[in-house]
Amino acid sequence: MTGPDDRFDPYVVDLALSGAAVTITTATPSDPLWECANQTASSAQCWQLAAMGTPVSITLTITPTEAGAVILRADAQNYVIFPAGTDSLTTQVENPAPALPFTGFFSPVHDTPAVNSVNAGRSIPIKFSLDGDKSLNVLAAGFPTSRATACGTGTADPAEATTSTSGLTYDAASGTYTYAWRTEKAWAGTCRTFHLALVDGTDHVAYFQFK
Repeated sequence: MTGPDDRFDPYVVDLALSGAAVTITTATPSDPLWECANQTASSAQCWQLAAMGTPVSITLTITPTEAGAVILRADAQNYVIFPAGTDSLTTQVENPAPALPFTGFFSPVHDTPAVNSVNAGRSIPIKFSLDGDKSLNVLAAGFPTSRATACGTGTADPAEATTSTSGLTYDAASGTYTYAWRTEKAWAGTCRTFHLALVDGTDHVAYFQFK
């Protein structure tokens, strides 16, 4: 965006979002002589106190709270608030996966940094709550997994898919999810890290030492 006389006039650019609900996280100009600041959750302002000799691009990072079309309007002004140009664009955003309120593992599994000592070959009930029934589609694709870990060092091998005797279940009476993790007898004398990744992008781990 350039003005009619780029030799003398400094510029201010007002940015405003409308449409689907989003929050501006950052506004970053391509030119280091420019600065930006958020005005509200859906507006920002960028400015330069020297002459605008070359075009500038401004990148907005936004966090959507609903799906739909977001309209960005940019209004450029000179230092005496004289209109210097306007532009707009429309983009589609998706509703982000809702955060799942994971509060930790339930007995018999202890949260990190504790190391759970268990017998190799047994089935371990991995119990947790998400503050109610969020359906059985809460696990990220390919999870849970476990990694062989050097005991006492935290150094891990590549992830391996887990096996379960009953998969993921939900008990409405207790509000508890349970994943029955079937371990291997060959793991005796080794350590592993269990990864429970959820569809909201979070990854929850527990440490195990097998005997």
